Amino acid sequence: MKSKFKKNIMSTLGFNVLVMLVLFFQGVFTAKTLGAEGKGELAYIINVLNIIFLICGFGVRQTTSFLLRNRPKLKNEIWSSHYCFLYFSIFLGLIIFWVFSFFKIDSYYWLGMVIPISIYTNFKTSVFLLDNNINGINVCKFIIAVIPFSIFATLFIFGFDVSVYYYLISYTFAHILNLIYVTYCTESNYYLFKVSDNLRAKNTVFLKAFIKHCFLFGMPLVLFTFNFKLDYFFVEYLLGPSSLGIYSVSTSLAELTWAIPTVLSFVIFSEGLSKKGSQAFKIEIEKKAKLLSLVLVPAFILYSFILWKAIPLIYGNEFTLSVIPSIFLLPGALCIIIFNILHGEASSRGRSGDCILPLIFGLILNTIFNMIFIPYLGVIGASVSSSLSYFFSFMIYYRRYRKE
Repeated sequence: MKSKFKKNIMSTLGFNVLVMLVLFFQGVFTAKTLGAEGKGELAYIINVLNIIFLICGFGVRQTTSFLLRNRPKLKNEIWSSHYCFLYFSIFLGLIIFWVFSFFKIDSYYWLGMVIPISIYTNFKTSVFLLDNNINGINVCKFIIAVIPFSIFATLFIFGFDVSVYYYLISYTFAHILNLIYVTYCTESNYYLFKVSDNLRAKNTVFLKAFIKHCFLFGMPLVLFTFNFKLDYFFVEYLLGPSSLGIYSVSTSLAELTWAIPTVLSFVIFSEGLSKKGSQAFKIEIEKKAKLLSLVLVPAFILYSFILWKAIPLIYGNEFTLSVIPSIFLLPGALCIIIFNILHGEASSRGRSGDCILPLIFGLILNTIFNMIFIPYLGVIGASVSSSLSYFFSFMIYYRRYRKE
């Protein structure tokens, strides 16, 4: 079991190093080809779509795998509830997209087809978590990250006048390809056309219990993402798309630092399910999180010095203003990394809801700080707001985690 855990970690690290590099080059390429305003528009649209996917997923994938692992005798009831959420989530996602289409994304109405595709694919990957198939999840992340950039860059090489429109076409194709891959890998365990049979097993009591678990697993993810993405809406509303393009470079560079360690939380969650609430596993993860933080502090200091020279050199002088916000985001990134690792272990013990109150507190703080700092400090104010909210959320959560 231990060797498989290490194998999953190494596999995840390998995949995500590659994904991280692709995302980095994608950020540089889109910044140079689209400019600050175009990059800001693209960041806003992708941000909206990701929030829709997150709200509509709402912890169903984790809940399904958690309950199937711990209550296998209720398999019919679990899948019945799962399918109920699938259809409701697709309907909800289309409604939210329709509302947003009246604002910034009316020119890209065809992106609505991505909503059901992504939600259905996300639900199907419950089978990956259940089988501890971390490679399957890694491949999904790889497809969504690599394919859009590959197609967009190819169009540029062949002389097309690349724009936000062409990138979003590539993004849509990546989701279709991901659907094909996941369907191929999970079809024997996940039958869409058996939904009607499963729904006959009516069990409202269990459905309520399923909803409760979805809330405990999903709410932390929603709150965490809202906290992370909230700045985008404030920056776009108060400063405009060009400033959002500059800030998106800062957040993407900060996100690179937590991309790999944070993805490990999925490995820890999957491994923790097999440990069934082992206290020894909790202690082991906490020790490794502390060790990781000691390694990351000097690494982040070095990274901040590199950013001073690297951003103007790589992205161009137009994005020089991204340097200081990137550095101010690093303390918050450290908090996010340790937070997610501990949360992955706690979720495997059914303690996912412990972080809800700390995250709500952080979200409220971030909202207040953004309204205060952004009008006076610009994009720097957004980065300061984020780091402060992450820090306070982490400190409150860690105090509670240690008492368990």
